[in-house]
Amino acid sequence: MALNSEQTSNDVSIDGINTDAPVSVTGGEYSIDGGAFTSADGTIAPGGQVRVRVIASSQFSTGATVTLNVGGVEGSFVVTTLAADTTPDAFTFGSINDIPLNSVQTSNEATITGLNTDAPVSVSGGEYSIDGGSWTSAAGTIAADAAVRVRVTAAGMFSTPATATLDIGGVTADFTVTTLAAVTDPNAFSFGSVSDVPLNSVQTSGAVTITGINTGSPVSVVGGEYSIDNGPFTAADGLINPGQMIAVRTTASGDFSTAVTVIVTIGTVTGTYTVTTLSEDLTPDNFSFSGVTGVNPSTEQTSDPVTITGINSAAPVLVTGGSYSIDGGAFTSAPGTITSGQQLRARTNASPDYDTTVQAQIDVGGVSAGFSVTTRSADGAPDPFAFAPVTNAQLGRTYTSNSVTISGIDLPVAITIGGGNGSYSINGGAFTRAAGTVQAGDTVRAQVQAATSYGETRQVVVTVGNGAQAQSAMFRVSTADDDLSPNYLNFGSVADAPLGSTQTSRRVTISGITTAVPISISGGRYSIDGGEFTTGAGTISEGQTVVVEAIAASTYATTVTVQVTVGAARGEFTVTTLAEDANPDVLDFDVVPDALPGSVQTSVTLIVSGINVPTAIRVSGGEYAIGDGEFTHADGEIAPGETLTLRGIASMQFGATQTVTLTIGTITAHFTIVTAAADTDPDSFVLGTISGADPDSEQRSGVITIRGINTAAPVTISGGRYSINGGAFTSAPGTVEAGEEIVVAVTAASTSDTTVTATLSIGAVNAQFAVSTSTVLPPVEVEGRRGGGAMGPGWLLSLAALAFWRRRRPAGVLRRSGDAMR
Repeated sequence: MALNSEQTSNDVSIDGINTDAPVSVTGGEYSIDGGAFTSADGTIAPGGQVRVRVIASSQFSTGATVTLNVGGVEGSFVVTTLAADTTPDAFTFGSINDIPLNSVQTSNEATITGLNTDAPVSVSGGEYSIDGGSWTSAAGTIAADAAVRVRVTAAGMFSTPATATLDIGGVTADFTVTTLAAVTDPNAFSFGSVSDVPLNSVQTSGAVTITGINTGSPVSVVGGEYSIDNGPFTAADGLINPGQMIAVRTTASGDFSTAVTVIVTIGTVTGTYTVTTLSEDLTPDNFSFSGVTGVNPSTEQTSDPVTITGINSAAPVLVTGGSYSIDGGAFTSAPGTITSGQQLRARTNASPDYDTTVQAQIDVGGVSAGFSVTTRSADGAPDPFAFAPVTNAQLGRTYTSNSVTISGIDLPVAITIGGGNGSYSINGGAFTRAAGTVQAGDTVRAQVQAATSYGETRQVVVTVGNGAQAQSAMFRVSTADDDLSPNYLNFGSVADAPLGSTQTSRRVTISGITTAVPISISGGRYSIDGGEFTTGAGTISEGQTVVVEAIAASTYATTVTVQVTVGAARGEFTVTTLAEDANPDVLDFDVVPDALPGSVQTSVTLIVSGINVPTAIRVSGGEYAIGDGEFTHADGEIAPGETLTLRGIASMQFGATQTVTLTIGTITAHFTIVTAAADTDPDSFVLGTISGADPDSEQRSGVITIRGINTAAPVTISGGRYSINGGAFTSAPGTVEAGEEIVVAVTAASTSDTTVTATLSIGAVNAQFAVSTSTVLPPVEVEGRRGGGAMGPGWLLSLAALAFWRRRRPAGVLRRSGDAMR
């Protein structure tokens, strides 16, 4: 019967009585004539029908008894539960093929039937999960109709099986995964070809992505070099992985119209890259020299350079009627050669005659060009010339002009003088009024005696040349007038003056007057010859100095003008205040390197300079604080000279950059926070060794604390199990955080004097925990113990050996439950 099931007997007719009989029950209930079941005492009439019921045991193969007593006669009804069944029906997981190396593969789900109670379950070579629960490799139990899956890590080699075996109540099923086969021959590939390339040029193909392989494949090259994924080029044999790109390069032939081929072999598949040089071309593009005209006779003339193009080899050069130069080299008339891109110039001598043309002819590879040179016509018209006038001349004094050089003529021409009492001199000779002749290069001066009264001018005119081609110049000498108007008064100006500041002009020396004149000012004050500043009117004389003072405006970009009147002249001194500046000097915040992800980082504090008014400030990606104020991300305003600090939160990702961007006016600054790279390699650690362990005993290492990582690091173990922070021991891969504690457990060998080693790997760091079993002591004969005799020396030696062995056992070694102290 099923456990805990309610079971009812058949009906029994009560005979043999002739009156109602008493009824009682133990261990269950009864029902008379189909009535309600009860456990209370009652009575039954002759011929009455009675049946009993009982609840089956909750244990397998166990009886439950109900006893009915009728008038002193007892009858029992026994119900026995079924036997426990922990052997399930057969189940399977199958197998899969062609899977990636080292990949984790999960089986189909198998429903376990044929059980009537929980059955033991264990796994080898992998892990299992029941009803979608967590994965484990530890032994456990499974209920009837539960769904179970197994998973296994595929082999790290091609075409290799890995099997996980699940055992439930002695019934096993395998889940086998087989890795795919290695493929080292890629799909067909080619690098193409190029033509018309320069001789001896280095040519590089486009990159080709290698497909069709699933592991590293050997690569070799003939006739050039190759590069993988933009790495260095090499001709050595190498290895290329799936999806990598390869390019080749080679040096083109040194001969025209010649092909060079590079052959790359990957696995057994080859690809080529062919480079063909261009054909030889000695005929240049048409070229020409610009002629020159109007040159002086018998002068050497050189053309502008022309660049020779359209050839790809050295072409012959010939010249007639002159010489040539290549790329600024020496001029020559000998035959030579020229290459594309070089510059060619022609040179020849102009004719010794006026209005005559000569030509140099240059031929390059059959294409020729001429350089023509034409002399100018003879010139009888002198260039213009002038004498500087003399003003404020002393009365009656004789003045001599500056010297002028006659130019622009090719032949001698006439020179004459007219007007007043002047004269002229040629090449420093005697002054004269008589007509004469001059030629190019001669120097001429004029001479005039000043008038004997003020305000009078005397002048002479010197004429050089004949007729319409003549040029004339006048030499004037003027005596001074009585002058009440000084020369230009330039007090200058001041820009970018501080608001409300007092500014002083440059010092001006009064000149150009012949008598004392009045001086007055508006808008400021003046000082004469370093005296007191005043606003009152006064007088000033020739040679005295004046300085002006003004007070700058109280607003930005505003000009104040002071006017000074001296005699009949007026001068100004302007002072302009500086413009409003809302653009600060550049702010440079240091970069924060190696920050912890999610950490709050604060910049250095900088002083805001370069502005003269409160200026708008805003931030994105973080916060700012002005002076000792609170950090905020709201837009605000900052004043000149205030201090500024930025704050930001580092990225939650390792090796990532977070930037806080600050804008003041139109100037932008950045505070950059760079998180540290992920580190999954902890500081080195030691698990130690244990010697003298009991065979088959479980031994545990000391506790190690993980340090030196900044993110979860992978944990694997071989030859044992590990526990993190006191949790369950496991041999499955896992992860560990910095500061967590790990203990390693190893089961000692079942034989004496044997060492078992577990290797714990965290990131790329590993350590071993070695456990050695004790050495079996030889039997020691104990004298005097047979037949109840006294203890002799042998017994004492045995006790000493035992004590020595006990001392060799490490303190605190854990024993399995039930081990006796030995």
